Amino acid sequence: MISGQHEGKLVLELPDRDKRYNLAITDHRVFLDPEATYLVTGGMGGFGLNILAYLTRVGARHITLMDRDPNSVRDRAWIYRNSNLKYMDEEVDIDILQGDVQSLDDVQRCINECKRPIKGIFHLAGTLDDRSMTEMSAESVDKVFAPKALGAYNLHMASLHLSLDHFVMLSSTSSTLGNLGQVNYSAASAFLDGLASFRRNSGLPAFAFNMAAVAEVGMASRNTHVLRIMRANGIPPISCVLALNNLDYALRCMPDSDHLITALFNNVPWTFNSPDYMRLGYLISNQRFFEDSTGKQLSVATVVDHIMEKVAELCGHDEGAPDEPLSSYGMNSISVAELGAFLHGEYNVQVSALELMTTATCQSLAMTIVHGTESGFEQTTDTEFALPLEIDDKGHVQRNRKPSLFASPLEDHFGYDDCMLRDDL
Repeated sequence: MISGQHEGKLVLELPDRDKRYNLAITDHRVFLDPEATYLVTGGMGGFGLNILAYLTRVGARHITLMDRDPNSVRDRAWIYRNSNLKYMDEEVDIDILQGDVQSLDDVQRCINECKRPIKGIFHLAGTLDDRSMTEMSAESVDKVFAPKALGAYNLHMASLHLSLDHFVMLSSTSSTLGNLGQVNYSAASAFLDGLASFRRNSGLPAFAFNMAAVAEVGMASRNTHVLRIMRANGIPPISCVLALNNLDYALRCMPDSDHLITALFNNVPWTFNSPDYMRLGYLISNQRFFEDSTGKQLSVATVVDHIMEKVAELCGHDEGAPDEPLSSYGMNSISVAELGAFLHGEYNVQVSALELMTTATCQSLAMTIVHGTESGFEQTTDTEFALPLEIDDKGHVQRNRKPSLFASPLEDHFGYDDCMLRDDL
């Protein structure tokens, strides 16, 4: 739109009612056993109802649900009314057994009461009780661990004698990335990840689906506070369509993997040398400079090429040189704003619009990103600055931290001679 090459308008049409049941999965071939049953916990939640429709779509014709509420009015008719099953032509037999996944006796009883051989277990049960570390209590930990972690362990123990094709546990990205106020939920999800690995190493089927919060349904969708925190941390909620697509891909194409992380990353607040950024570099949008041939490290040449590609995209031509001022490219204010957002999103560096429109070049920007200064001064990243330790008024030792890649060098704060004197100390 910046270059004025668009024309016309976008028109959105609502699909026919009888086509809405067609779940957005790429491969419609069935792979589940129509003669077996599939045991599901947490299947009456928002995402669970979508899982029931998905299982039906890929071949399941018999599903057994565990419901811990003895007074529940949620029957087969309720499930059909509140899920995509009402739009589907496929028929599925749904049995609802009263039982709490937190109780090993209940789990064993429900497994024994299944009318058909169980070929798969899908553990979706869980709950949230978000608290800060200072407010975390044993009761809060128990509340979150019981349905998720203890429930998974009970299903594991009770199904050891079964010949299963699938043992799927709904984990969370919080076990890998962490989430503010969700230490208990993160730990419970990490238990599921560990259980999946243990089962795999024991020759048993297992898969932990590390999923970000779903925008439309589920526990997080009802908690706007959690959604705001996730967006602020650069990990926005995903759509139910994306979650089902990734789960479908994993079950079909990843038979030797014990987990899959499904998440979106949008301007995550990490610098490129932070542990999380380096550990998850292949997952975020700017993975290209992690694939550089020189040891998967940032290089000036790689960053220059990346920036020049973006400038060429914004300006419509690529005849410029790396050391040519960006002002000579004829960039307008919209292009400059987009380039600034690109640099911040891809490299977590902020450059003023004035600099981009006057003195900045692709070469100078790359030098700043890689070395921290335009002149190529390399800051120390593996050792701490040799400043003397300081003792505060309470007798605590104040240790110096490693400098940020994008922090100004010490000379800018203390002067060159002062820094040399401190280094000698």
